[in-house]
Amino acid sequence: VEKVADDVWALATHLRAERFTLVSHSLGTLIALSLMRTRKQNVVSAIFLSPVFGISSVWWMPGARVFLATYVAVAGALPFSSEPRGHVDYSEYRPTGDWTPSRIFADMRNTTVRVYAYCLKHMYLSDTDAWWSDLQIPVLIVHGTRDTIVPVLNAVRLSHAIPGSKLVLLEGANHILPVNNFEEVKKIIEDFVAAR
Repeated sequence: VEKVADDVWALATHLRAERFTLVSHSLGTLIALSLMRTRKQNVVSAIFLSPVFGISSVWWMPGARVFLATYVAVAGALPFSSEPRGHVDYSEYRPTGDWTPSRIFADMRNTTVRVYAYCLKHMYLSDTDAWWSDLQIPVLIVHGTRDTIVPVLNAVRLSHAIPGSKLVLLEGANHILPVNNFEEVKKIIEDFVAAR
């Protein structure tokens, strides 16, 4: 997570973006959070879509941790290529469920199963819940009421943990907000940024 946050900062530096709003989704919210811990003077506001706050408390986490730790250990011995693999056109998967195999397999083909599992392992092992309350910038949290990856109650708890944050719940939406609720999320982001 920290290395990807460093990559985001390198991109911002390359683009000469000295002050910016971070928009992140799912695992990306941990990357954004990590970046804000080291570059808080550069981030003017943050928008978290389906944040993974409290993920360690979901019912399926113990089994997922054991499976991913085992898989990552075995996969580490397999050959690996860092060659670029292309782009996933997520519009082909709209609408998509939280656990839709075709979309998940497209992600895995693009990143490799090894990298996909490695990222999930780090997300599931992260204990970052205490970091969120340190945010002292305007924060928008957007979460679906039918998210089966991170329960909506976690987003409500997060909104109470971050002083002055704004929570928008999308009725009937799942975890995959950028794909399924693109226009609605775009409008929410535009309104939040315009108000700043």
